[in-house]
Amino acid sequence: MMRRCNEMKHLFRYALTVFVCVVVFCECSFGGAKEGAKEPTLSIELKGVSPAEAISEISRQCGVKVTLKGEPKVKAVTITLREARLSEALSKICKMLQCGYCVIGDEYLVVPLPEPDELIKRIQVAWSKLKRFGCVAIDRRWDCRSWVERKLEISISHPEGAFVKESTDGGDEIWLTDGKVTLHYTPKLQVAERWNENKFCALEMMLCGPGNVAFFGQAWDSVLSEYKPVSVDLIAIRGKPAFLLTLKCVKPKVVYELQYCNCGVYGLGFYCSPYMQVTMRQPAFVQLAFDVDKLSLLHRAHSKEDGRIIEVMTADTSQQVADGIPLYARYELRDAANTFVGEFTYKGFAELAGDLPKLKLPDDVLVVDAEQGSVKELEDEIKRSDDAGVRFNLARLLWLKLGDVEQAISHIQAAIKLNPRAPQLWIAYAQACASAFKFDESEPAIREAIKLSPNRIDAHIALLDTLASMGRFDEALNVAMETEKIASGKWHSLVLQRKASLQEALGRVDEARKLYLQVLSSSEVDSDVAIASVERLLSLCCFDLDALYNEAQKRYSVSPSPFLALLLMRIAIEKDIADVARKHHADIVKRRPYDLSLRLNAANAFMRAGMLDDAESEYSAVVAMHPLSPQASIARQQLSAISILKKRYSDAFGWLLAVERWLYSYADMMSTISSFESIFMRYFAADALQAFAEASIDKGIHREIIYTLIADLHRLAGNNDVALTWARRGGARYPQNIWLKRAEIEALKEQRRWQDLDIVLKRECGKNRNQPYFHAERIWLYYRWRASLNLPKERTQFALVLRNERSAREEFASNFKDVPLTSLVYGLALANDIASFQSPPFDALAVLERALKGKLPEGDVHDAIVVLRRALASCYGRVGKWANARSQYKMLMHMLDDEFELVAIAREWFLGELSRKRFADVIEHAYNSLNSFEPITIKRALLSALTDMMVIPVDVPPLQRQLVESEVSERLKVFQGWLDERNADPIALAIAGWVATVRNDAKVAIPYFEASLKLAPKVKWAAIRCDLL
Repeated sequence: MMRRCNEMKHLFRYALTVFVCVVVFCECSFGGAKEGAKEPTLSIELKGVSPAEAISEISRQCGVKVTLKGEPKVKAVTITLREARLSEALSKICKMLQCGYCVIGDEYLVVPLPEPDELIKRIQVAWSKLKRFGCVAIDRRWDCRSWVERKLEISISHPEGAFVKESTDGGDEIWLTDGKVTLHYTPKLQVAERWNENKFCALEMMLCGPGNVAFFGQAWDSVLSEYKPVSVDLIAIRGKPAFLLTLKCVKPKVVYELQYCNCGVYGLGFYCSPYMQVTMRQPAFVQLAFDVDKLSLLHRAHSKEDGRIIEVMTADTSQQVADGIPLYARYELRDAANTFVGEFTYKGFAELAGDLPKLKLPDDVLVVDAEQGSVKELEDEIKRSDDAGVRFNLARLLWLKLGDVEQAISHIQAAIKLNPRAPQLWIAYAQACASAFKFDESEPAIREAIKLSPNRIDAHIALLDTLASMGRFDEALNVAMETEKIASGKWHSLVLQRKASLQEALGRVDEARKLYLQVLSSSEVDSDVAIASVERLLSLCCFDLDALYNEAQKRYSVSPSPFLALLLMRIAIEKDIADVARKHHADIVKRRPYDLSLRLNAANAFMRAGMLDDAESEYSAVVAMHPLSPQASIARQQLSAISILKKRYSDAFGWLLAVERWLYSYADMMSTISSFESIFMRYFAADALQAFAEASIDKGIHREIIYTLIADLHRLAGNNDVALTWARRGGARYPQNIWLKRAEIEALKEQRRWQDLDIVLKRECGKNRNQPYFHAERIWLYYRWRASLNLPKERTQFALVLRNERSAREEFASNFKDVPLTSLVYGLALANDIASFQSPPFDALAVLERALKGKLPEGDVHDAIVVLRRALASCYGRVGKWANARSQYKMLMHMLDDEFELVAIAREWFLGELSRKRFADVIEHAYNSLNSFEPITIKRALLSALTDMMVIPVDVPPLQRQLVESEVSERLKVFQGWLDERNADPIALAIAGWVATVRNDAKVAIPYFEASLKLAPKVKWAAIRCDLL
């Protein structure tokens, strides 16, 4: 008990430290009161004195320097103060004088505050010179691996015209805006992205994109059309007084973002409850700090609606760009965790001499829309004016979002006919064919792209990957050797890695080892490529680590590399030589301190070896360097695991609390909670996690993430009553938390308390009129409820519930007609009626087809599309459109990864074929899959579904057994006839062997398998032959 109390005290100190850190960051960003000695107090009584006299009296009584700069609008001061602190006195008198005050060194500065509109007019005058200019800037950004530098050549002409040329080691990029259209052209890829708006006037682009603070002069009018001033304050930034202008977005551009989707199959029907978040594209609030004297931009901060900062840019006040230009020469960029992530430095600044540079796109450039519409919108645009870019946009949407690769390929082919010289179209065609496992069609397309653009390294790599996927390793190796001659920089290391993997596939281990070591020795190498090469070397040479160490050490002595040092460290750890491992680790940190992927890999190696102190130190360094990076997220979980192993459960729990302030959505919160739960469960410490969470609440630490965690832990344990209690306690305190609401709903579902759930959902629907999740859950509640009723005994209750269900779905369709996925939910509700014979299938089919062509929300819609396609397949089957149903099942087989789900879909598909007396087609589908480049998981699923149809199920009722036996016997005859036609085909013989195996007939199976093995060399492609074996 004493130990538990000490751990809880440590936890409270930890939470308090987190809070203090946030406060200090805010003060550093936005100014604050004078720190140091105790604040003086004063007592004064002033009647009708001038502002200068009042300030002078305060200065005299407190013994500090208080200076009034400027002439306040109020001319006389009357105030009485008794034992007031200095800050209190200044606040009261400044409020009376309409002034603000700030602290600069030992001086308190009081400055009259202009009205927001007055300040805005002064800013417009001061920034008028930035309507037309040219400049050169250097943009340095940290990508969590290294510092990447871009040279920007910027030209701006008024109105709304801008040209930016970005130059990096990887090539040039051009941004151009003219009127209301912005183009981003990448000559290397021969692709231009298009926005139907002036992106340089968007605030987020001026902070994070190629547009920078210099564009603020041009964008000021545009900003004021979307933002309205809230307040003007006075702050001190880096020793300079500044007016802090706070703007609030009043014309937000919003998008629907799918945060979570509860969807799947229930009984004979389907369900889908999308949780949507309306996300603003612009920052909700913008704070701009302008120098009091020159109105130069000192500071910019963007924040969300809840006040949390997104990013900050602050000027280095040591140097102005030029006389009369309200810009400083250097601006630092920091993220929400106050991590220094980049900087802008101006190298030259002058008035624009002529017109903007002209940009004429070559004929082979593909122009695509950066923001995709719906399938229907794009199809309508094609009808109006067929264009290669629009076709490509539609293909991307069908392929990447909707999983319809075949349709995507047809649209890319049509685009190629319109613009046959665009290499990007040929590359996209090759990639689409590869994703459909049609590598034989992918190869000629990628060769055509190389013919059009011989220096595109990504095309060469795509070709060698395609050849390798077909098992043509020698040809792929030849392509890699040719590509190596033209590759440079990080591309060169990637080609070397591909060469090494091909040599490995051909069994040439020594050649592969040398190439992997060459990758690690390269001066320019991608971190992910190098780390993957280290892993392959350790795997290849696991029985001869001494020789590998000596060879790596020789290379390191000639050309020191942090990745060679990583390899040496990993070998030393494998050989249990801790001191040598630490020495090489120190070399890694010295040579590449900011590469978080490299540091994380080293920490993982320490962790696996049980060197917990070294691992903890390295993980802590990763978190400290960049708290918001993906690597830091992994590091926190591992630090929690280390704390568990060291029996410091309070620290392990503290890491979960520490991450809460960086979570910007409920989806982030739940994924974080799930990852920490898995860590605790892995080390059998889930009880400790639950105990600390509940003790925290008892001790008064009320945190949203703690309530969510406790409710989820009890849900996972099957304690539905307790989960319900905690969900309600948390929901009362945090009414917007979707996961607490979901925990309450799921607990009631598990207990089948339909009436209680009905009350809860009606309440939530009333409170969340714009949130489709709860309204959709009401529909599925009634569906589950009526499915659980016993007919005809409960027919009255059934009729009432059915009426409520139909009322709920009609209300849903009416209230959310402009919200994405509404047609999907409504269509599924109609489809469920078909399954229970409540309505004809044509209505559901029309709505579901419309949903497939409707506008999709931002975010991951994969699960929703899977349910949509399953429902479509069911409806097509019921209306007799079996060809359409079959195409849906084929798409589903390519969209799913889980083998159990694949088997379920395959059985559903083949049962549909069987109901139409097409067992021969079932055999052909399984055979074609085994004779293709499809993944082994799909082949196994189809083979399993096929063989199940030739076996009598165990649970067949006695009265139906004779019928089932005759049907299985008939299928076996069909299969034998099919096999007799292909008795020299190794794939057909393998299928026959598997059928015999499933039927427990080993004597028949063995000859089939032996014959298949003898004939296997006849299979054309090595990859298919490998799957067969």
